[in-house]
Amino acid sequence: MPNYKYILKSFSYFLISILLTLILLSTLNYFNVISYKVVYIISFISVIVSMFFSGFYLAKHSTKKGYLIGLFIGIVLVLFMMILSLIIYKITWMSLIYYLILLVSCVVGGIFGINKN
Repeated sequence: MPNYKYILKSFSYFLISILLTLILLSTLNYFNVISYKVVYIISFISVIVSMFFSGFYLAKHSTKKGYLIGLFIGIVLVLFMMILSLIIYKITWMSLIYYLILLVSCVVGGIFGINKN
């Protein structure tokens, strides 16, 4: 298990990348450079990529079992996002599938990260 320093770095890299992407996309949407559908697709892809690299970064600094490291950080990030979602709106089947895709992305990132050592 990696130490808490790498867990916090992975979590903070995830939050920073999501915030920067949202700021960029909302600015482009505000000035009608891109449509709402494109914003939705790009934000979906950016969250998947951010989850992948969170699992990758944490597993890279681990010694073994990258899939468990990716699963751990994925569960932490998905629970964080689910709590925020519960505050704003209800969780539906589509959002559960979305969170499952994010969790799988993080596990795959962990598998690639442990192999990068």
